[in-house]
Amino acid sequence: HDLLFLNAGNTFAVHRTPLVKDAEQLGFAHTAQAALDIDDDGDLDLIQVRTGRRLRILRNDITKKGGSIAMKLVGKPGNRQAVGSRVVAKFGAKQSIRHVGASGFGGTAWHRVHFGLGSAKKADKVIVYWPDGGKPTTLSDVKVGSKLVVKQP
Repeated sequence: HDLLFLNAGNTFAVHRTPLVKDAEQLGFAHTAQAALDIDDDGDLDLIQVRTGRRLRILRNDITKKGGSIAMKLVGKPGNRQAVGSRVVAKFGAKQSIRHVGASGFGGTAWHRVHFGLGSAKKADKVIVYWPDGGKPTTLSDVKVGSKLVVKQP
């Protein structure tokens, strides 16, 4: 059985789902998986590439209990997708960190940065640390639902 992990605050609720039997029994395994917002509704969906099988898309239609922000980073020539950047979002007493990465075996990376903010109405501060070590870009009071493009200075 596949496992579904739902954020339950300070822990995760684990649910077994009968979507697929054991991978060894079926003779395949997931080659790659990516989390991205396919339907642009502010939550992350999954795409799974499976050896010898059809592509599987798991769209997240769970009722939202909070908001999110998303950012596309644009780097300098030679690294337009800003791979290697680190983004820190501060909201209330919480802080989240995201890294912009490259693709892995059999898949690709989604070059958008996504932060779930829970019940916060905004990110008080978002700081982008660029991969070349240049001056960070700081954004203040980023409202829930924002979809920004941030260009490296």
